[in-house]
Formats: sequence, structure tokens, C-alpha cells
Amino acid sequence: MAERHVPQEAMVVLRSDAKWRRLPPSDNQIWAIRGLYPEIRRSFRSDEEFHAGICSKYSRGEASALITARAERLKQGARR
Repeated sequence: MAERHVPQEAMVVLRSDAKWRRLPPSDNQIWAIRGLYPEIRRSFRSDEEFHAGICSKYSRGEASALITARAERLKQGARR
């Protein structure tokens, strides 16, 4: 029902099987993960290794899910 209110061009981005989700994470996503997940960053010796490690482990869609999950958790913690 909600799909009727979403513009058709936006549906391509929102679809769970959208091609962008399989691309490597963007630089902005990698920096967001670095800031939101310091425990992951600490497991690498340098920013270059961190960047390569995130790119080899996560897709753009997976990175998006990680960022959203931590941001939601932080938002919920701030409300308490």
C-alpha cells in the first residue's frame, strides 16, 4: 500500500535487490563505519588497512545496514 506513495524512480533505490547494494562501500560509508564502530577500526593497523578490510568484507548494502543499525542504537540510547 505504501508503495503507491513512493515515486517510481525512488523504488529502484529502495529495492532490496538494487544493484547499488552489491557495489563496494563508498568512502563516506567507510568513514561513517570508522566513526560509529571504533572497535572495528582498532583491529587494523592503519586507515589504509581499515579501508581495504571494509571493502573486502562488506558490500555497499551491508555497510548501509551497519551504519543504520548503530545510528538507531545510538539514537535509542540518547532517548533514555
